[in-house]
Amino acid sequence: MGKRVKSLTMNFKSIVMFVLGLLLFIPSPGRSQQATSAQYDAAGNQFYTAKQYVQAARYYDAAIQLNPNDATAYEGLGNCYYILGRKQSALSLYQKSLALNPNNSQLAQFVGNLQGQLSTSTEASASTSTTATTTTSTTAEPGLQEGIQYFQQKQYSQAIPDFQEAIQSAPQDYRGYYYLGYCQYMTGDAKDAALNFERANQRHPNSAIEAYALQLEKTLSPSDQLWVKDQLNSTYVVANTVGFRFMPGLATFKMADFEDDAQSYENAAKQAGDVTYSGQAPEGSFAFDLQPYYRINQTLELGLDFGTMPMGNYAWNWNGGQGPSNILAPSMNPTYNTYTSIATMYTFNVNRFGLEGRIYFGPPPLQFFVGLGADYYSGKITYTQTLETASPSTSTGINGIFTATGVGIAGIIGVDYVLSSNFSISPSLTYQSVSISNFSGTMNNYTGAGSSQSGNLMFNSSTNVIQFQPKGSTNANLENLKMDLSGVQANLNFNLFF
Repeated sequence: MGKRVKSLTMNFKSIVMFVLGLLLFIPSPGRSQQATSAQYDAAGNQFYTAKQYVQAARYYDAAIQLNPNDATAYEGLGNCYYILGRKQSALSLYQKSLALNPNNSQLAQFVGNLQGQLSTSTEASASTSTTATTTTSTTAEPGLQEGIQYFQQKQYSQAIPDFQEAIQSAPQDYRGYYYLGYCQYMTGDAKDAALNFERANQRHPNSAIEAYALQLEKTLSPSDQLWVKDQLNSTYVVANTVGFRFMPGLATFKMADFEDDAQSYENAAKQAGDVTYSGQAPEGSFAFDLQPYYRINQTLELGLDFGTMPMGNYAWNWNGGQGPSNILAPSMNPTYNTYTSIATMYTFNVNRFGLEGRIYFGPPPLQFFVGLGADYYSGKITYTQTLETASPSTSTGINGIFTATGVGIAGIIGVDYVLSSNFSISPSLTYQSVSISNFSGTMNNYTGAGSSQSGNLMFNSSTNVIQFQPKGSTNANLENLKMDLSGVQANLNFNLFF
């Protein structure tokens, strides 16, 4: 009892309830066992009125131990379970109360309504019932089955070592933690009980288990509450865990060759004076990554990276006057001069695959991290161009698909916030350095309808425009076209681990 007083001194309301309980339990001559049971009922009612349902349940349960025919205690315990979300367990207790006191018409009506709410299958919250028999596995699990046998016989001290063994054998199974916490609570170890209820709720979120933990923690001293929190933080992330990370984000970059191409045509249009021009190269893209990873311990992580960047397109349009090759360079595409409308589009898509490692600092649930990655990039450009004349009215379509590869490296920083035992979110910033070049493929209709020529997309360093170079041809001013994706990428990581 002294241990209970020590924990209750931290809460004024708990002190009042405890003193009332003591007064109720002062023995007097001539009192029977029934009277003692009634005292437990009264104490339970006091705690119930104060909304301390876990403590109230303990007194109602004590009343039942003294007097198994105490209908009031069964109803009171049922009320506690109902409020804590354990409706199936509450129904069972209400039915026992009605069996002892069939004249309780108000309770009978409530039971009828409750039965209508519950499905024929046992609710998930019934896993926290004090009988604790409906959720046990039929398979042989070290320690768990033996502990449950003691638990059902209310031999809580004998059950504790078995549940500790069960946790060692299956550290992610919430049942071992729940049963251990309940046994520790019944043997007066509120601090460890609160910790193990919290651990059970981490692995299998449940409103009743969470309510148990919160009620117990309120009775602890500040130092014990801090100890529980520290212990939880040290077990948020377990060594040897496997996880999957989804990383939507936004990447920024500056594709210099394409921007120079757009600027060159814009300057040519201004020089021509009688044409309209529009065109702009992309400067950013959505990015989506999926990373399976292995968390070696709370500090070190290794993983794979699969990503894609649907970058959209770069398009330019020239309308009116003479074609741009009259101004830029006749050698780039002399036929441009015969067209009064030119519409050109480059559509981009980039995929990547690579490795990434991360190092975490500090204890969970809030950890800063840095990382380093190396990726193999695969880029594709789909090229389409429509050439039109006004008189006579003609239209020619040119198209091609060109691919290239590259290698990039990336540095990452971020912060990981653990929300449960198997989920966290991590905002992060990445700087990647990557250039994809040597785009090769086939251009269709380039020299006439039905023609097909293999070659490369190149960049003309003299005119600063992008050109197609047929295979076998030479031009000293042409160099490999580069898709430069170097820049900052912002991501929000969604991490699921097991």
